[in-house]
Amino acid sequence: MQRCLAFPDIPGNKWPAGHAAAHCRHHFGVKRPTLDEIAGMVERKEMAQLEALFDEGVARHFSQDDFSDDIHDTFNYLLTNRDNLERIDRITTAWLQQAPNSAYANLARGAYYNGEAWRARGGQYVSETPREDLRRMSELVGQAIPYFEKAISINPRLMPAYTGMIDMGRMDSRDELVEEGIRGAEKWDPACPELATQILISLEPRWGGSYEQMLAYTNKLSASVARRPQLGVQMAKPFADRGDMLVLDDQYTKTTLDVLETAIAIGSDEGALEDAANVAGKLSDAEPDGWKALAYLLQDARFDGGSPWALRELAWHLMHRHEWEWSLKYSLRSLEREPGSGFAHYVAGAGYYGSNRYPEADREYAAAIEDPRQRQASLREVAEMWLFADAKDQTARAKAKPYIDQLLHEYPNDGRGWILDLQRRMITHQPFDVAMIKTVLAKVDRSDDWQARQAEWLEGVIRQMQSPPQKTKH
Repeated sequence: MQRCLAFPDIPGNKWPAGHAAAHCRHHFGVKRPTLDEIAGMVERKEMAQLEALFDEGVARHFSQDDFSDDIHDTFNYLLTNRDNLERIDRITTAWLQQAPNSAYANLARGAYYNGEAWRARGGQYVSETPREDLRRMSELVGQAIPYFEKAISINPRLMPAYTGMIDMGRMDSRDELVEEGIRGAEKWDPACPELATQILISLEPRWGGSYEQMLAYTNKLSASVARRPQLGVQMAKPFADRGDMLVLDDQYTKTTLDVLETAIAIGSDEGALEDAANVAGKLSDAEPDGWKALAYLLQDARFDGGSPWALRELAWHLMHRHEWEWSLKYSLRSLEREPGSGFAHYVAGAGYYGSNRYPEADREYAAAIEDPRQRQASLREVAEMWLFADAKDQTARAKAKPYIDQLLHEYPNDGRGWILDLQRRMITHQPFDVAMIKTVLAKVDRSDDWQARQAEWLEGVIRQMQSPPQKTKH
């Protein structure tokens, strides 16, 4: 929380006063229970404690001085998580059995069906989704609705029930359910950030709306920004979504970056920050700006910690600036979330290598080598690492040879591999001659600065070997 508050904002922003601090509190100043904590209370039959916990969450949502939307995190996100639905099913079933007239127990059960509906729906376009999956999705939406409705009848101020209905209505093309959810929620809190998010998603062109409608809604929302400065994130959504659609269309252009930077100037939307970093680092019609990409990725990590992709990219940018410790921090954080990423293993290997932690680097490079996309670069670097690890350690140098052999076997035209093999012969005092050096030079890729420098050195070695011996005076 303190790091988030102290972190510098993006220069030139037009964020509402207090926006960054409100965004920090959204992520770090909350009192959200974990799934384990909820499960424990249900197992111990602590129904009174559960009611008190979520009563406090509702009270904070409507507080003027201590606002928090953490109640949404539990019922619109935690209990709909597709990775834990089997467990959530068991927890919410037991919870409802013990407290059938609890608004929270009914809302929790509706949230479970909401998550199941999304799992059935999948992430593909409707045209690419099997009809059976869509039918199953619609059935699950139908099962969720009575639980949301009962939760509202017990506690009409339970905002996550309304936003859950909006989410499901949009998913299943039930416009009347979306409209019902919006009417009910706006009656109680029209400035609710999660409500604004759900309305804006419903107004996106990909869901049948338009940017004109999104802008009209944010114009209406602007009256509440002074009171709820976190809404700057939602105010940025029309531009963030437009930029995201351009990225999905592979438009890595200055125009796309301008749209995304308009979003970022309005509010600290994490999706826009990640998209802007992606575009800035890959501009096709201007010079890519790695420093700008790094700045946006760091700002993204400031708030929500960054997606696994963003963490890998952040580690990569820091690696290229020889910030080994920080690069390693973010690559390992990425691997915690997606342990199968070959790219993250590669960047982690580089981080350990730069930190002179060779056994750990070898482990990460070995994992990266299993990914065909990272194999060549990983073989090069781990071979170089062991070859020059310690001039006095012949055991370490011996570890380089299998990697060099594999590199040359799989990539016979790799100039780096040929140079490393020749250097290995030189260092271990094996014979070599001018013909051998010339063979290596024929493989060199001089567009690679490292290979070009090594080639100049090898050409010097040839001149030295071919120069006549100096006569000595007697």
